[in-house]
Amino acid sequence: MERGRSSPSSRRRRGLEPGPRTPGRSLGFGAMAALILLLAGPGIAVPWGGAGAGEVAAQDALDRVEQLLDGGRYGQARTTLETWWDAHDGSPPRTLLARGLWLRALLTVDPSLAEMEYRRLVVEFPGSEMAEESLLRLARSAELAGDVAGADRYLEILLRDYPASPLRVEARGLQEELAARQESEPGPEARPEPEPEPEPEPEPEPEPEPEPEPEPDPEPQPEPAPSDTLEAEAPMTESAEVYLGPEAGDWAVQLAAYRTPDDAANLLERLRAAGWEPRLVRVEGTDFIRVRLGVFSTPDEARELARTLEDQGFETFLVDNRAQERPLDP
Repeated sequence: MERGRSSPSSRRRRGLEPGPRTPGRSLGFGAMAALILLLAGPGIAVPWGGAGAGEVAAQDALDRVEQLLDGGRYGQARTTLETWWDAHDGSPPRTLLARGLWLRALLTVDPSLAEMEYRRLVVEFPGSEMAEESLLRLARSAELAGDVAGADRYLEILLRDYPASPLRVEARGLQEELAARQESEPGPEARPEPEPEPEPEPEPEPEPEPEPEPEPDPEPQPEPAPSDTLEAEAPMTESAEVYLGPEAGDWAVQLAAYRTPDDAANLLERLRAAGWEPRLVRVEGTDFIRVRLGVFSTPDEARELARTLEDQGFETFLVDNRAQERPLDP
């Protein structure tokens, strides 16, 4: 995947980059704290430090990563971001997680890891503008890989699920470009039809052989007693999916996320018609309803199911937060 960076203006539009700081706008932290204390007056407690201060420091660290990225200092930006992840033990606050995933996708040198981060943004933060940008980047990546059908699927999701997105114009243009490219590509050359072979001369019909004399009917065998027979049991069939406990694994295959169960009805009907038993769940920190299949211990196991579903025409994403699922009543 080509690593690209959005312009500073578009990054500010998505809330990923703060506006320019000037001496007139910037008060030192100590001066600001003193002003708050003066305005609060005696007898009013003003919180100092705590979670708010920690989150501000974390935001400042991500601001620094973006400054290094804009300046083309990718090595320092990558090191600063890795330090930020390590400081949160790999689990930053959810309010900053999407931004951290986005920067990690931009800075990684592995296209497959970048795709995984973009997919995670689409799955875990479907209501964010970074999810829209991720879908467009996934489509571009599929286009570069020659997967025109995959690119078109990502564009369809963007156009269908984000009707107010400012990226719709670019997505529609890319979709038309892919369609025109497919039409302009030459199809396979038509091969000349082979000349028909001459029909063989009919062979003389053989003389009919005399029919053998019928053998006498065998004597009927006595039927066994009812107690000597056993009825065959119907074979047991394994269901398409068995929901296991939290110890079974954290990986699953997600097909879509919706705001209401009614929105998921069409997809559920298609999956059940194909022989699958999907589940509807929510995860901690979001109200989106997710359609998922399978429970796996490793991403490789989940990827096998995802390939099978994609061969059947379904769009899939791998997720590793199955332990946070909250099942919904059917």
